[in-house]
Amino acid sequence: MHTRCIRIRLRPGTTERAAEWLRDFDRRREESLASMRNSGMVWESAFLDRRPEGDEVLLVQCSRDFAGTSRAFLGSTLEIDVQARAVMKEIAEEFSTPETMVHLVAEPTQDDAA
Repeated sequence: MHTRCIRIRLRPGTTERAAEWLRDFDRRREESLASMRNSGMVWESAFLDRRPEGDEVLLVQCSRDFAGTSRAFLGSTLEIDVQARAVMKEIAEEFSTPETMVHLVAEPTQDDAA
């Protein structure tokens, strides 16, 4: 299993659109889970960080193969994925991947032990 964080610096004035988009994943839970299964994502958490110097979305994700996960997401025709790509294009000023410094698992699952 691999874990990563993706930081999306938001364009000024798009914070509420980003918040609406993130809340939509929970409202569309079954579609969101289908998207995750389709792309090989194991779990994902999303955070909205409102900062004086500019707001950001942080996506913390776990996958067995991020290259495959990214290819599947980018090529997906699922409505929720098509919409997510469009919204990210609308709200994102910059994408970055912070360096992972520590990743601890106190109670590994069967998958983590492999």
